[in-house]
Amino acid sequence: MPQDVHDPYSENWLFGVQQEVMRNTVLTVNYVGNETQREQAGQNFAAVNLNPANLVNDNNRPYSGFANENLEASELAGNYHSLQAQIRHNVGKLNYEANYTWSHTINDMVNFLNNYSDPLDPTKDMGNADWDIRQNLTGSVTYSLPELNGANLLKRTALGGWQTSSIVQTRSGAALNPQLTGTFFGLPTRPNFVHGVPIRNPTARGPVPPIPSTT
Repeated sequence: MPQDVHDPYSENWLFGVQQEVMRNTVLTVNYVGNETQREQAGQNFAAVNLNPANLVNDNNRPYSGFANENLEASELAGNYHSLQAQIRHNVGKLNYEANYTWSHTINDMVNFLNNYSDPLDPTKDMGNADWDIRQNLTGSVTYSLPELNGANLLKRTALGGWQTSSIVQTRSGAALNPQLTGTFFGLPTRPNFVHGVPIRNPTARGPVPPIPSTT
């Protein structure tokens, strides 16, 4: 454990506008963001290794004679930025609502049972968070059934005041990061970027769907 442990903290902010764009229709647009500092490394067994082995010679460690020495450091960080839009429309007992979020989340946390590429500088692992979902669209329709105030108690209780609704949600896929290779409980070996060589393979193709049967 570090001698000077810092408590993590988060700063959150929101700026938005809301306006009735037509009768019974309200549009809300918000910018929502937050920043988290001093998150603890060591959660999910992903601490900062202060005594990593050399990738070529396993015996060449900063502290000879010792194995991995993990530091529960409080120095990780992350941030979130998003544009959130909502439109609501009411027609009598019928309510429509649509929500759209365009966001981006990054941090320097590593995956379960993994280590940092540079223990002296965890910020080199800053990148898309595992839960980074760029686009999210949700729509819903709700209809309120009559209260049946003029009916008897049994009908009012069994049939009155109910709501029926439908919700649909669609979103983009999670971010895909290049996978690390080997070195269980050790330093990862990361893919190298070669200048001038495109990241995407121009000849790569996805799976070919089957041809529908004509019979």
